[in-house]
Amino acid sequence: MILKKALIIGGNSFIGRHVAQKLILSNFTVDLTSKRTSDRNNFMFFDLAQPNYIFLENNYNVAIICAGMSGLSQCQQNQSAAWRINFENTIELTRNLMSKNIFTILLSTSSVFEGYGHNCRVDEKHYPISSYGETKAKLEQETIRHYGSNVAILRLTKVVGKDWQQTKRWNDEYKKNGIIKAFSNRFFYPISLELVSKIICHLADNPVPGVFQIGGDSKFSFYEFAKKIYGLKGFDGGKIIPIEDEDEDRKKWQAPNLRRYLPSNIEKYVMNNSDINFQKLL
Repeated sequence: MILKKALIIGGNSFIGRHVAQKLILSNFTVDLTSKRTSDRNNFMFFDLAQPNYIFLENNYNVAIICAGMSGLSQCQQNQSAAWRINFENTIELTRNLMSKNIFTILLSTSSVFEGYGHNCRVDEKHYPISSYGETKAKLEQETIRHYGSNVAILRLTKVVGKDWQQTKRWNDEYKKNGIIKAFSNRFFYPISLELVSKIICHLADNPVPGVFQIGGDSKFSFYEFAKKIYGLKGFDGGKIIPIEDEDEDRKKWQAPNLRRYLPSNIEKYVMNNSDINFQKLL
């Protein structure tokens, strides 16, 4: 059997790690990049802030771009860096991948539609408000314009799973203070890391260019979500405290849900595999 070869940019990221495991089980060989110097024994060094493309001397069937500056506040406070990393250097990375004829899966976000209050179709006009949303919208536009025949853009709402950073923060807060504070006025549409990883692996194994998206089945406030997952573990509900986010910018940046749009062979699979396993989130 001839193994396909995949490259994951941001291989130590929340999504990248899980996708790598799935691809290996699907008979891919996988190379991973990381910007962390501590990861150099197991990863190829690559930093989108200062990119070097030596690793592209290898032959890959598919590349998956999971790296970028994703924190909304971080992007807003460092707009020039966000523009350079999320747009300029990522489109340059994509150009280099295209020069090697490597099919590329580019992860994007529902934040390209922040100004809308409804479930967004795949073909709706971009409406970003935050710096993060603007960089991702511009990246989508330029990618489609120049490289659309060999790229799949996959828009996602909030991806949740084991080792999600938010549950790590809540766990740390509980250990330190005996309570968990969670926003009751910030909302999201969770999708499972397991499902997202399987969709990416399907696209890697059966490349289909285009713009695709998947959103959550339900809307949660962070408080409602914390109550649900910790309640299943037997936590005292009184230890989970609702608080309001008073940051006016963050309230404006709340991204809408996405109407699911996937290649037909993947759509059939997703119809029966979209539920989140809340028991596995802690």
